[in-house]
Amino acid sequence: GDPGQEYFADGMTEALIGDLAKLGSLSAISRTSVMRYKQTDKSLPEIARELNVDGIIEGTVMRAGDRVRITAQLIDARNDRHLWSDRYDRELRDVLALQSDVARAIARQIDLELTPEEQAALTPTRTVDPRAYDAYLRGLEIRGPSLLIRGWGPAVIEHFERAVELDPNFAESWAALAEVRQELGIVGFNLRYRG
Repeated sequence: GDPGQEYFADGMTEALIGDLAKLGSLSAISRTSVMRYKQTDKSLPEIARELNVDGIIEGTVMRAGDRVRITAQLIDARNDRHLWSDRYDRELRDVLALQSDVARAIARQIDLELTPEEQAALTPTRTVDPRAYDAYLRGLEIRGPSLLIRGWGPAVIEHFERAVELDPNFAESWAALAEVRQELGIVGFNLRYRG
């Protein structure tokens, strides 16, 4: 409910979708497709029919200082029945582990047998500087459609560069930075001259 923290909740949503997408036997719907339902009055069964899914994960993200809490629920969307719900609290520097814990719990609830590779992908071995993670999420927030990259690209690069400066080991920010730089290069944008 805090508009100033909306970027944080949206970024956490995208990260969880990314973790779930790593599970080959699970089909996760993209962030772009699900975010249009963020402020909808539609029922979960209606949304499930439109997305052609059996289950929906909904939840909340709360941040207070350097602590974050995720509450996640798994719902059988065909009949709007709760299957599972749990709450996770962590220090923000452990946010990568927090996201992986939620993804693993969801996989357990739907009886997915994870391959050793999938288990490894959901087992973070590092922490992240909270300021770097914040800069990364702010970059994700303003990232837009590729066709409009000349408008949003330079500002996004600034956020991702700040993230890698604050935490050079935060691989996701390096990857995001490279992706935006590549897209800008493809459209012929000269990054040396920002006017």
